[in-house]
Amino acid sequence: MSAPEPTFPYPRLPLVDAIRILTIEPGAFGEALNCSLTAAAFSTKPRYAALSYTWDFPHPDLETLSQAISRNDASAPADAGTRHADDSGPQSDSHTTSTALTVNGHQFPIHANLWLCLMHLRSKTYPLPLWVDAVCINQVDGPERNAQVAIMSFIYSRAQKVIAWLGLRDINNPTHDSLRILAVEWREGAVQALAAAVVNGTKPRSSPAPAQNTFVFPRIATSAYWTRLWIVQEVCLARELVFVFGAKVWTFEDLEMWESLKHARNVARKAGTLRPTDIGNERIEARALLRIAEIRLFRHTDAMRFESLIERFANQACSEKRDRVYALLGLANDVRASIGDESNSNCVHDYSSSLDSPSSLSSEIPELKRGTGTIRVDYSRQYYDIWAQGVRVLYFRAKPMPGRIRGPDESLSRDERAITIVRTAGVIQIALDGKVEQELLKPIMAPQQGPVIRALGYLVGEITQLGPDYSSLIGSFRAQQDWLNCCEAYDKPQDLELIRTLNETYSTKIIGYGDKELSRIREIRNTTTVAWRRDEISLLSSWNSAKHIQNYTQIWSDVDKRAHGLPQEPKMCIGTERLIALVPRSAEVGDVVVRFWNCDAALVMRRVAMHVSPDADVPSSDLEYWMLVGRCDVADQRDRSEPSTDTWRFYIKATQEAKGAVWIDLDLRTLQLLTASIAIYEH
Repeated sequence: MSAPEPTFPYPRLPLVDAIRILTIEPGAFGEALNCSLTAAAFSTKPRYAALSYTWDFPHPDLETLSQAISRNDASAPADAGTRHADDSGPQSDSHTTSTALTVNGHQFPIHANLWLCLMHLRSKTYPLPLWVDAVCINQVDGPERNAQVAIMSFIYSRAQKVIAWLGLRDINNPTHDSLRILAVEWREGAVQALAAAVVNGTKPRSSPAPAQNTFVFPRIATSAYWTRLWIVQEVCLARELVFVFGAKVWTFEDLEMWESLKHARNVARKAGTLRPTDIGNERIEARALLRIAEIRLFRHTDAMRFESLIERFANQACSEKRDRVYALLGLANDVRASIGDESNSNCVHDYSSSLDSPSSLSSEIPELKRGTGTIRVDYSRQYYDIWAQGVRVLYFRAKPMPGRIRGPDESLSRDERAITIVRTAGVIQIALDGKVEQELLKPIMAPQQGPVIRALGYLVGEITQLGPDYSSLIGSFRAQQDWLNCCEAYDKPQDLELIRTLNETYSTKIIGYGDKELSRIREIRNTTTVAWRRDEISLLSSWNSAKHIQNYTQIWSDVDKRAHGLPQEPKMCIGTERLIALVPRSAEVGDVVVRFWNCDAALVMRRVAMHVSPDADVPSSDLEYWMLVGRCDVADQRDRSEPSTDTWRFYIKATQEAKGAVWIDLDLRTLQLLTASIAIYEH
């Protein structure tokens, strides 16, 4: 990452919440950009506009324009500047072009897209106070960067205006004369009056709406701006949102009135999804623009729940994967950014103490004081730590979302956090782009870490027959024929037809598995991960009893003896309820498979009988529970090519018909192993 002069004297920030403000001095288009940088505490009520932009060019062709301008601009240095490391654009490469500001008398290199933006925003007569992350934050000061990112929502919500830079119109065959052409448009455009509107706190002058049969809307809609992660927060938190496209200016309200946008939205609604939209003679991709416009309209609803945001915007572009969490904290209404320690420890301690109490005979999750939690912003933080904190906040602090779980049993809604937590843990891992899993490539033994997460899953079948190992199935005709014979175990013609279809689909899927996918189907040796039926009691203290440890030790001792010398790869199995799966080599006939709500996370577990003292206040002296064997990969009976009409049907079936719902206690490390790279279904 490029930086200003090593000795650049950043004005010291006050010890209170404060920012630096970059003031662009008046000047003509094309003249050198002279600026001042000053510190201001929020208590002084500073008046400024916050800039929302992309580090790289909004359109690839602007790079050619920028290079043409730079060749005619002696003030342009050779090295490129950048947004700070939490920028949502790509990293620089050898083809990027840069220019420079003069800030407090010092040269300050910036990327050419930012230079083009500031050149257009500058007024001939008014100084323009701006907050620009690449300039106003000292990027080499880690603590400052963490602190400023943590208050990013405050910075954008306190700004008089948020100015979103969308780029420029297409300029064919750009030359050094292009700067003169842009200067003419700048003198005649509405952007000239924008600085005065910021300084005076007035509404900006808007440009005419683009005609529907022009290329302006397609150009705007395909701007890379809409695909960046940080702009989600910046657009939604703005008190007044202003879009600048070259010399043209529109407010968000102007944009909403455009016939082109209305047409794109209508086409998307009719299609049922946000698909490419036909505008005039050019086919454009308006999905990203529509998604951002929609989220601003619904910024005060439950659409702003942290887990909803992180799932919805997991594919927005960012170079720093931690920003998949950090960039959404300021927007979420149930999780906040923190500079120091998180404020969730007390409720976690109370919850854990409640579970560990010998007098606790209820399987229900203790009532927690719910509201909002916090996640600490720190770019030196490990990905696992960020993931684990996100899981803890959403499980222990966030309010339930009962509308997600419907069914005849009202207790399902009450248990929403327990039902959805496995899926949510997977969503966060997906958002962090596999970084959590990469950090934890360690031995299979998974020690207890953090508080117990009590989740609700459901039994999907019991293993009745084991098949060949993966390599044999893929490489041996005979093994494949033996496996097909296993699939004929069902008696009813309807079951046979379905199991054959399922096996064909699943075999096609797993033939593409590589080492990474197969390594996730693994033994997990953890004494504390146990499951029991939802309608039975929990005796958590018994999981650490001498008898339980003895059972655990004996089972794995037997497994190791049987598996000695055998390949350490998964094998196929078939079971009740049309179960087909790849399971760890330690799985046995009689083991059960447990799955979870709206995802493909699955565990193999082994039945154990636990004798309870007659003195205990329980309905029976013998209880059945299941001990963890490992993670498995299950052939999904749902047709995921079509949206499900009832996304809760599997859970309801397990709970109401088969009585297969089970509580399962998971420590955070086991939950991470279970949810790495799982498939997520819509809800």
